[in-house]
Amino acid sequence: MNVGNPRVKGEGDADEDGLDAACDPNDFENNPDQDGDGYLNRDDICPLVPSTQKDVDGDQIGDECDTVGHGPDVADGKVPLVIQAAEITIK
Repeated sequence: MNVGNPRVKGEGDADEDGLDAACDPNDFENNPDQDGDGYLNRDDICPLVPSTQKDVDGDQIGDECDTVGHGPDVADGKVPLVIQAAEITIK
């Protein structure tokens, strides 16, 4: 279970490297790219496994890490909420 939101700097992440304390092998040593794949933890869809950032089903869980549930072919992770804004003219 996560301690906080790893995408929010410092929340449940003592070393502020983008990995939640529950997943960070060493939460007191800052390592912004834990798996060394060139993608920083906060932007890495599979931060503990070196990946090519493929996400076939678009559920924001990298294919290499999408092994729980239905696997990498069926979206079963968090889906981001997208809000579109439009200009409104009031008369």
